[in-house]
Amino acid sequence: MERQLDFMLGSSTLTKGNNMSAPVFQPITANCLDLDTSSSLATLVDNVINHFCLPLPLSSPAILEMFLERDRKPYQKLLPWSGEFVGKYLTHCVQLYRVTGNSDLSARIQQTFSVLESYQSEDGYIGPWPSGYEFNPKPPNGINQPWDSWGHYHILYAAILWYEYTMDPSILAFAKKIGDLLASVFGGDPHKLYNVGAYEQNSAIIHAIACLYSITGEQSYLQLCNTILQEFQLAPCGDYVRNALAGKQYYEGSQPRWEGLISVLGIAQMAWITGNKDMYTAYQQIWWSLCQYERHNHGGIMSSEQASGSPYNTGSVETCCTVTWCAMGVEMLKMTGLSVVADELELSLWNTGMLLESPSGRWCIYNSGMSGQKESTTIELQFQATASGSELSCCSVNAPRMYGMLAEWALMTENTSPTTAPNMIVNFYGPCTMTLPKIAKLVQTTEYPYDDRVSIAVTPDTTTEFGIKLRIPAWSQNSTVTVNGKEQTGVTAGQYLLLKRTWSTGDTIELEFDFRLRGWLLGQDEDKGSEKEELDFQILYADPPKPSWDSSVDAKWTNNVKTFTGDASELMIINASDAPINNAPTSMMGWFATQSLMGPTGQGIPFSFGAGASATPNMARALDIDDSEINYFNGGGANDVTNAIDNKNAWGAAVRSGKWHHVAVVDDGSHLLIYLDGKVVGSRTFKDASRTTKGGYMVGGWADRNRYFQGTLGGVRFYHQALVADDINAAMEASKPTVDPPGIPNYVSLYVGPILLGFDPRFNSYDTPPTLNAKNLKCSPTTTKSWIQPNLLYQFSTSVATADGHGEEVATLADCGSLGVTGRPYTTWIEISNLPPQNAPFSKANPTRTFFF
Repeated sequence: MERQLDFMLGSSTLTKGNNMSAPVFQPITANCLDLDTSSSLATLVDNVINHFCLPLPLSSPAILEMFLERDRKPYQKLLPWSGEFVGKYLTHCVQLYRVTGNSDLSARIQQTFSVLESYQSEDGYIGPWPSGYEFNPKPPNGINQPWDSWGHYHILYAAILWYEYTMDPSILAFAKKIGDLLASVFGGDPHKLYNVGAYEQNSAIIHAIACLYSITGEQSYLQLCNTILQEFQLAPCGDYVRNALAGKQYYEGSQPRWEGLISVLGIAQMAWITGNKDMYTAYQQIWWSLCQYERHNHGGIMSSEQASGSPYNTGSVETCCTVTWCAMGVEMLKMTGLSVVADELELSLWNTGMLLESPSGRWCIYNSGMSGQKESTTIELQFQATASGSELSCCSVNAPRMYGMLAEWALMTENTSPTTAPNMIVNFYGPCTMTLPKIAKLVQTTEYPYDDRVSIAVTPDTTTEFGIKLRIPAWSQNSTVTVNGKEQTGVTAGQYLLLKRTWSTGDTIELEFDFRLRGWLLGQDEDKGSEKEELDFQILYADPPKPSWDSSVDAKWTNNVKTFTGDASELMIINASDAPINNAPTSMMGWFATQSLMGPTGQGIPFSFGAGASATPNMARALDIDDSEINYFNGGGANDVTNAIDNKNAWGAAVRSGKWHHVAVVDDGSHLLIYLDGKVVGSRTFKDASRTTKGGYMVGGWADRNRYFQGTLGGVRFYHQALVADDINAAMEASKPTVDPPGIPNYVSLYVGPILLGFDPRFNSYDTPPTLNAKNLKCSPTTTKSWIQPNLLYQFSTSVATADGHGEEVATLADCGSLGVTGRPYTTWIEISNLPPQNAPFSKANPTRTFFF
């Protein structure tokens, strides 16, 4: 029986402060961080403020005017999420103000809130949709299921942040009007919000409403939060809490998109409010699930805007995903006090965070992929712009939060006793001044993260004893810490070092971290070995299987094996005179092994039929192997079975293993089964399609789609029957190649300290990185003549054996944040030969799976 959760607190007398659990670490509300103006991060932050934040309401007035003109006809063209833009904008502005104290930014924030207050309806509504269609799934603008509550969430959350900093009663009144409206519309019945649609997005209000309850103690807000927790359990909503408590990974849920993570933040807030252990457990399970299965090598998260179950998925890495991941990290750090969580925030900041903005701060990118090109959102997300909002997009107004959130995690406090001074928790290293009012000021002199040494000068405001907790990164296995020249004991990787004493002005802390070269092997620890659930139908055919074509009898196949490089010339067309037509059943199967993991096109199509030059393109059937999924093209249009299998199961690992795996497709005209290594891993029921097949079977690709296979195939067979499982397993064993596949190269991400290195052609004389040799790998800092200087640059050289006994491969790699500035393709995965076997699987002590060279 499925567990039912009763989230109601059972008390009508709950007031502000009751049942609220104190975080392990607490952010500091006051301005606690002052970045050194000479640092690259401070320069970027200033550029973002001056070139984007301050001018945006004037350069893209639609960000505010969409609320004023919501009833003007003809109705304005909107996206479902258009109402979010101003809320995301204000959120990042408030957070950046807390980091910089920029007075112009403060004035712009206040001005924007004043305009919003004047546009707010009497009942509290502040959305762009016409009167009479507030929170309506079908407004007259032609949008189905707008994210109206989602837009209110972002505005409300920004108002809460600004109120917490300014304590301005007008801002609180503005926020309460929104909260009262949402509580009156959606409170008490989980179906009210459910019926609006866009479940993952609109349920996000739980986070802001829970925050507002924490400030006001208003019971209707708490009731709304409990209602939304109940709504989570209505199919097909995310059911985040029960799934997490059952040990399911986030990607296994019914709503795996990134927007659901805002609702997960609401679960964390409810943990603070209720002290409910299930809330704490669920939140932490989800965070670790994302860390293991979704967080990429550079700190970005998710693929193609949702959880896939693989950190190696080459889908786009949306900026909004990573921003939300960092927001989750702040809550996780508050909740657990784990040093490794701060490591994750650091990884995201210095790599994806620096990558996603242009050096000018004028524009950001949507896709901060592990490999790819740096393309402005004004180009890639142009569809989100309007005539008076050319710079507006979901990512452009969200990206600066990567730096603004520093105010929440760089320096935190830990209260160990009500009678003693709190500990100062130092999570961030870099040139800056950290201040805890009435306790102390810490001045960091360093070039970290591009250098391994940090010097911290302590200036206390009190003669009382207090502690300074220093984060020792998990990746820094050999770190040293001294206080006034005396080496400290107890320095442990992945832990905080507590230095508790009565501090004096002039006391100095020196840290030296382990900046030895580290690597993360592509594909390390990916095989999850999970399986699909039982099917609700079976395909049964009793006739003995007789293949219409078998690669073992083809002279072009050596040992029943043939390697394909993705070239059209390698395509094999088998014009079987009796090729199936219309809805006739077919089975296609074969052994495959991948050879290339890089590139946007994935592996390609191993076999198909009805796909030749003489065939009708939309009448073909083809199996398409991709890095993140498998598609079965089945007559075109609505009959295509996309995402037949994705990284939610063993498929992702098999695609990348470089070993022999067997895949079989059984299509009886209305049912589809896909087998991997003899087990059903995907199934679909689809409409009958009248498919005329003229091109016969094809091996190695599909000419009409320009998709050609990369890898090795063996034991390929085609049948004019829909085979049963026993026949497939018998054929699989009989056709297994007797030789090993060529295997795949070792691709490795290289790290120095917290910085991920990558290849950019602008620092090299060639367009793609050479293969480096692990046996003789050397690296040393270097410089470049580029006028846009990278933050960090290393030259890697490796002696290689050549015909004359001499030779050298050289590659210059830069820090991830400096890649792609000129628009050239970059990659953060480097091929390395002669790499010894590695065993660095994911663990809570080594979430980046890194090893030392």
